[in-house]
Amino acid sequence: MTALAPPPTAPERRPPPQDRPGRHSWLRRGGGAGRTMTGGRLAYLILGFALLISAFPFYWTIVAASRSNADLAQVPPSLLPGPNLIKNFEAVLEEADIGKALLNSLIVSGSITVGTVLSCTLAGFAFAKLKFRGRGALLTLTIGTMMIPPQLGVIPLFM
Repeated sequence: MTALAPPPTAPERRPPPQDRPGRHSWLRRGGGAGRTMTGGRLAYLILGFALLISAFPFYWTIVAASRSNADLAQVPPSLLPGPNLIKNFEAVLEEADIGKALLNSLIVSGSITVGTVLSCTLAGFAFAKLKFRGRGALLTLTIGTMMIPPQLGVIPLFM
């Protein structure tokens, strides 16, 4: 009769080593995804200033639309909206065909958006999945043309 070997024992489980003081203290404090972050007064002051800077052009558009050209030419200009907003809007609707301009803008911007999405999707797939000769040069050319600012295209149109 042969003797059976004893069954293998499970390895000893030791508790994890304790972290040094200060290391990953944000874990012990309950930080992470559920923690509420609060900003200081300086952060809110900076955000408020950025909001004023960002929203001022929209406010100035309302002010300019409610005043006459002579009022806008005064130095310093008035920063409060004038009484002529409704009258100026009526004048624009009578003198210019805004509906046709909006339709033209919608057609142009819509066709550019659809064309860009389709061509970029196909080009991105080709560069990511297909191996072909001249791929590196074509990718370099594509990225190089993306680096040219669109504002430079306005100069030939103006000329």
